[in-house]
Amino acid sequence: MGRLALGLAVAGAILLAACTPVTPPKRPSSGPGSTASYISSGATELSEGSGTSGTRVWWYVPKTLKGGSSAPVVVLLHGFMLLAPDIYRPMIDHYTRQGIIVIYPQFNKGGFDVLSDTDQNAMLAKAIAGTNLALSRLGTKADTSKLYLFGHSLGGLLASVWQGAGGPTPKGIVLANPSTDASVGMPDFVKGLVNITPIPYTSLVGATTAPTVVLTGDADTIAPSSQSVDLWNRIPSAAARSVFQARSDDHGKPALTADHMSPIQDSGIIPGWLMGTFGGDAEDDAMDWRFYESALDQMLAGTSVPTFDMGTWSDGVAVKAPVRLK
Repeated sequence: MGRLALGLAVAGAILLAACTPVTPPKRPSSGPGSTASYISSGATELSEGSGTSGTRVWWYVPKTLKGGSSAPVVVLLHGFMLLAPDIYRPMIDHYTRQGIIVIYPQFNKGGFDVLSDTDQNAMLAKAIAGTNLALSRLGTKADTSKLYLFGHSLGGLLASVWQGAGGPTPKGIVLANPSTDASVGMPDFVKGLVNITPIPYTSLVGATTAPTVVLTGDADTIAPSSQSVDLWNRIPSAAARSVFQARSDDHGKPALTADHMSPIQDSGIIPGWLMGTFGGDAEDDAMDWRFYESALDQMLAGTSVPTFDMGTWSDGVAVKAPVRLK
């Protein structure tokens, strides 16, 4: 090859590399957050209760149960006004495909009553009642000795006081961007519409004894990382406890943003522009697979303090790793 041809080839290769978009990592095929443990091709969705009154509960029974005739249970506690299971459906599917039963209790009222439904104590009672109802319907299929809580935002607050409020005993708890102060980051137009009656969490959270992992993000303006650290300080009786902060990374596109809505995968009926005012867009991405789901996968496997592999961008650059705050 002549010098001119070689130069053109090198220049072309450089130009091609410059024009090739850098993309984020895919879901891993092995390890936590991966597809490696999938054993069930689907699940049966069942539900009872009233969506309007905020008492509906869904439960998802895999076609193949992890334990054969029974399975561990994940109780997924949603964020404020994030009523529909479809908002977290990819995550629900991730666990049912592993043969794990998922219970999803609704605790906010639906329809036009949602903005007047502001008593967090009533929400906690409905979440526990819905979970107990689902467990009673599941019977021996649910291995209640292996019950785990995953709570996002307000759901994280509920999960943190679950034991203190008399909920079914969890074997492990993952708190995803837990929100202990609903007024922080709340849009002004919402503040004028709602008057929150808060859970007295400081008097309840100390009863938590289950291993607890608290997850937060560096771009969370709704439940800043200081709230997660405060929760950690208040659960000294937990068998194990840790706080990890995900870090946003815009090395490629789409960027991986560690905002308040990182744990959700779909915005449901809420328009994307409006969801942004509540803390971020909804994506099913590496933040879900390699951080939030990874932590719960490890908890289910018996690892109380997780480690994280965030993978690499398509050009081989490592995604920014989470940092342990506590």
